Amino acid sequence: VTVEEVPSASGAARYLLQSGSGGASSLGRPGVGYRDFDALLSAYAHTTRRQVAAAATRAGTSGADEAMSRDMVAWIKAAKAHCAYVVLLNFVDAVAESKSRVSGATSAVMDRLVALHALATMDDHMGDFIEDGHVTAAQAGAIRGEVVALLAELRPDAAALVDSFALDDYFLNSSLGASDGDVYTRLYEEVQDAPFNKSHVPPGYAELLHARLIKGAGRSKL
Repeated sequence: VTVEEVPSASGAARYLLQSGSGGASSLGRPGVGYRDFDALLSAYAHTTRRQVAAAATRAGTSGADEAMSRDMVAWIKAAKAHCAYVVLLNFVDAVAESKSRVSGATSAVMDRLVALHALATMDDHMGDFIEDGHVTAAQAGAIRGEVVALLAELRPDAAALVDSFALDDYFLNSSLGASDGDVYTRLYEEVQDAPFNKSHVPPGYAELLHARLIKGAGRSKL
């Protein structure tokens, strides 16, 4: 079955009807590396196609309702894999579209952010990628190392990336992430306002500690 023979398979779902590269992922190969967007998208597409094909094979000639009822966990997992592919595809496209409107330095930061999202998500669901050998154990280890490297590279830009969402202080509700940067004053005020600290006597003191402390007064053996 080809994409052309199934017109209803449109948009971001058309990749499911394509044959794909098959075999091992190109991630980490010379000239490709682990931050190549095409290789990352290909890996995501491969694992989603495999999960959908396996679930469809088990369904056989069953109707959609019966297939979903008998194999719901697998279909939901395949749907989540498809969503992960679509999110990554849209992320890649959005960053590519913005490159003409931002500086080279900002573009490089966004590329790192896309790669971090893709690789960290792969690492969280690595079993789906290595199940049929598309990603090897060595590649899995290298992907985890690349995530660590990207976190270190993005750390200097973390605050600016969060600020770029323009979330106000009320929405963030964070002493650490407040726009004025006055972290320690805000933390102190938050501690003072905490319900636990409204009373000088902590909860349970009278019932559990007071009698024992009074009973033991003046009996130190030191």
